[in-house]
Amino acid sequence: MKKNRSFIGYNSLQSYNFTTNVTSKLNWDNHCRLIVDLIKESDFVALDVEYTGLHIKDERFIGVDKCYESHVSGAKKFIPCQIGLTMAKFDRGTWKVTPASLFTIPPDGNIFSVNMSTLNFLKDNNFDFNNWIRHGICHLKPKEEEERKSLILSKLAHIDELTRGIDAENQEFKVNEYDLTNIQDLEDRKTVEDVVKRVEFWLFSNDKKPLEFEVESAFLRLLIHSVISIKFPNIYSNSCKKDDKKVVRVYKSQLELLESDRATLSSELSEIDREVGLRILFDTISRHKKIMVGHNCFYDILHVYQTFYGDLPDTVESFKTEWLKVFPKVFDTKYISEFFHILNPQSSLKMLYESVLSNSTCRIDLETLPGTKWDITLPGSKRSVIDNISDDGAEDSIVKKFDEHDAGYDSFMTGLVFIHQLEEVIKSKNATLSNLVSTVNSRDNSSTNRTNKTKTVPMVIDRVFSEVANSVRLVKCQPSVLNMETQEDMSRHFYMFGFPNSWKKWEIMKIWSPLWVSVSWIDESSCWVVARNQEDVKNINLIYKMMKNPQFKLYNYGQYVERVRNNTTVVES
Repeated sequence: MKKNRSFIGYNSLQSYNFTTNVTSKLNWDNHCRLIVDLIKESDFVALDVEYTGLHIKDERFIGVDKCYESHVSGAKKFIPCQIGLTMAKFDRGTWKVTPASLFTIPPDGNIFSVNMSTLNFLKDNNFDFNNWIRHGICHLKPKEEEERKSLILSKLAHIDELTRGIDAENQEFKVNEYDLTNIQDLEDRKTVEDVVKRVEFWLFSNDKKPLEFEVESAFLRLLIHSVISIKFPNIYSNSCKKDDKKVVRVYKSQLELLESDRATLSSELSEIDREVGLRILFDTISRHKKIMVGHNCFYDILHVYQTFYGDLPDTVESFKTEWLKVFPKVFDTKYISEFFHILNPQSSLKMLYESVLSNSTCRIDLETLPGTKWDITLPGSKRSVIDNISDDGAEDSIVKKFDEHDAGYDSFMTGLVFIHQLEEVIKSKNATLSNLVSTVNSRDNSSTNRTNKTKTVPMVIDRVFSEVANSVRLVKCQPSVLNMETQEDMSRHFYMFGFPNSWKKWEIMKIWSPLWVSVSWIDESSCWVVARNQEDVKNINLIYKMMKNPQFKLYNYGQYVERVRNNTTVVES
């Protein structure tokens, strides 16, 4: 991987043009190895997904179960067409980030749906449909991989069993009479006669290599096998592929035949490993328990599971259990921006990223995959530090602008928003990320002198964002947040509405003190207040009853649902 540019930024903005940014079948073998290594070394991986469609119906939901049910039907009907991954690592005060934009397409024989409005949206955002269809990277789910490997492994086990029963063969070769005039088709007869002559010459020579005949006709291959088995009863033959051509291969012993079959099956086993395809990246994230970061990412994670791991479970609780088995830690930048009052509460990724460009003091070092070029705006530097500019880039005529809704670009924006959020929350606690991350003195190899406890960046992220870990934002749903680790207990949710639109989060939390509550905004004058436990539920009800002339109204979840049933206006997010 060649480092193209380095940015160390504070105030001004720099924008630089790069070429194509896509990873497809054409460069997958090279990029796959590099991306896997980057994931292993990363502190977190940012995710974004583009699809062929979203929902079967565009509607609002009351209750997480209904929301999940609708999203699942969409995830089973539509497919991802582009996956964006951005690997980020903090190193001596600088974040090293590498974006990747990957075309993904299902294997032959799969059926999926498309939504024309979504396709037009992708077209308007420069999506390359020809490249996607021709060069999209396929994948296998674990069950598909296991079934195909199981069949091959059983064949290999059978070969092992057969070879153990074979003694070293040193027999004389027997040649029987066979009347080739019984073959009616003259052209086929001539072909078989030529095969027989070559076999007779090869059989009594010192040539130990198998004899091969290129034969495209399935009938003719069957005829040749039949003639060989009768005329030469001590030798063996099979059909196989060589350089995409169909051949008949003849062996002087059964052991040679079995060893050839073993080599073919072993090659097929290796090919299945290749056909795992893009899933290997998610397997690497899972195996190394990397933090995954998304923006408004509930639909993204549903698609990742449905596409690469298996059919989504029937219930949201079952899904949460299965998801955490594969990916134990996920953060949602949309929810983080709403949860921490010191952060910009803007909801769209673009607006959050623009805020990063204006306010971030993070040091960013952009590294790109070989052969990829990007049009990216970063927090710049007064010094405009730029290193390792490649001189062999593409011509200006093929430089293409990539904007939001390219999955790789959106994952990059998500990654930088997350970095900014992390460092802003740390700064509010009068600390810096560099100070929080401590390492053992590498110069002192004596275990007795290693008194400093290592704190990795993922450990710091877990601690700083412990309150928002595995919580993802839900769109057009009440409640508007799903916690992947806890069972959904709607009795802990209160609908608080009608308060002054000038109120901030801390003012709402102050009302319920000394209780600690979670606040999830709906709009500027309504929100969800979530209690920690049933005892706090009782206390919230008690506090509300004791208030004189409160500046808001409070409904429990049952009252909220009843209000919706009665078609009373309820503000939705």
